[in-house]
Amino acid sequence: MTKKTGPPTVGQPFGITVELKNLGKSTARHVYIHRHLLFGKQYPSKLKVEPADVQKTSIVLEPGSPSQFTTAVSVKDTYQIESIYVPDDAFLPWDGTMPIIVFGRVTYEDAFGNLYCTPLGAAYLDPNSWSNLTDFPPSKISLSDLCPPGAVQ
Repeated sequence: MTKKTGPPTVGQPFGITVELKNLGKSTARHVYIHRHLLFGKQYPSKLKVEPADVQKTSIVLEPGSPSQFTTAVSVKDTYQIESIYVPDDAFLPWDGTMPIIVFGRVTYEDAFGNLYCTPLGAAYLDPNSWSNLTDFPPSKISLSDLCPPGAVQ
């Protein structure tokens, strides 16, 4: 689930909150999240599918535990910035163009080591319209493409 953290301001970088919650019945282990933010009419040309995750994290999400949150922020290279720390010179001010697209994936393993991938995508189309996507908007990449081979859905 995603939500915007406040109305973006032209000339300022901004962020969108991404909520993670384990709705399943078993523990999600080695949780790895990719969250990206693009905006403007040129966003489809900037979209790309990232390779399958090879790293393992120590992050665990227990079923029924409280939600965890992270933020997708407007940066010059959304694929290079994957940590919480963002250097000041990496932020990208919003130019006022729409749509604003948040997308990515969450990969994790179950207790038996089975790998899963859940794609995420949402669009902020105008000040009154924010929606989760069932089909990713650009025709060249579908929501399911966000989970490449090696990241089982």
